[in-house]
Amino acid sequence: MIDASKPKESPEPNDLYSIVTEEERKDWKSSLKGTQEGKVYIIPSIQLDLINMKEDEEITTWLLNLVTKEANSKIDFASGYLNPSKSIFDSLTNSSCKTSILTASPQANGFYWAGLIKKYIPKFYWHIEYKLLKNSSLNEIFEYKWEGWTFHAKGIWIYDKIDEGQNPFITVIGSSNYSNRSYWRDSECNLFIYSECEGFNEWMKMEADYLFH
Repeated sequence: MIDASKPKESPEPNDLYSIVTEEERKDWKSSLKGTQEGKVYIIPSIQLDLINMKEDEEITTWLLNLVTKEANSKIDFASGYLNPSKSIFDSLTNSSCKTSILTASPQANGFYWAGLIKKYIPKFYWHIEYKLLKNSSLNEIFEYKWEGWTFHAKGIWIYDKIDEGQNPFITVIGSSNYSNRSYWRDSECNLFIYSECEGFNEWMKMEADYLFH
């Protein structure tokens, strides 16, 4: 499923904060009152192929392989450049859990504005989207499209026991797009965050919901 239903008109930069209404902000704050406290663990990783340091690829692959075995789990996966490495692609397609993938539409891809020839590069990402959908009926793909804007968000949010409505308890933030370029050419740094704090988990869910819904 490909959804490009974002508003056609772009907000002014000073209006970005107003996208979330004051009423929504109050609802979020009130929903967090009295939530259970707990610890939050942050594990950094570095990817530097030049010296054969592959922490990020190894930890991300291990984590996805672990989660995708559980049918009652869920993954939200965002990358502005959807060209996953073979290990990540295999994790997303050999999966027993539902995965929502968010990426740039061709018009929101940074290459689209890069010149006469490079502007056609984004269409190759459609082929990768097709393969992800073809190889797993549990995957759904959303495309970000907002006139005049590019999309470069990236991250992973992992949910457990979705039948009980639980919030995400693990998130991955940082520079990596989980792609071949990220793992073989670029230098990347990510943070793997594991939370036992329900209040923090609420904020993780709000972040994911804002991107995916």
